[in-house]
Amino acid sequence: MHCSKCGTELPDGASFCWKCGLSTGLDVVGRTEPPHFEVCHLVVRSSGTIYWWEAIQETERGRVVVAKSAAWEELGTGPHTLAEWLYRNVTERYAKEIALSNRQRRLLISTLAADGWEPAAANDAGTITTMKRKV
Repeated sequence: MHCSKCGTELPDGASFCWKCGLSTGLDVVGRTEPPHFEVCHLVVRSSGTIYWWEAIQETERGRVVVAKSAAWEELGTGPHTLAEWLYRNVTERYAKEIALSNRQRRLLISTLAADGWEPAAANDAGTITTMKRKV
């Protein structure tokens, strides 16, 4: 490859002449267009006492569910005094529900990762909230 102005021999793929500075019309070596990604957000959904995670993608046609976790049911409260409910059931039940939720979220993320998605954003606690995939 040679410069069209001064005739200097240039390496293949050079974007300019190192002697006279004329552009060769080629892009800089190694420069490519930035990758394009599709993005989905992980959200928890519910219907009554049934919960599940969904990966939601905003498209030109509206929201699309990319993937969905298995559902889990809110653990029942049963008749208790307020003190019992606050002390035993709320903390134990809440811990179990959080564990169920986290397990289903991790399984959803694994399913998405197997389909080429990767983590894109997390909240302050480090929980993945958004996934991306090259288009």
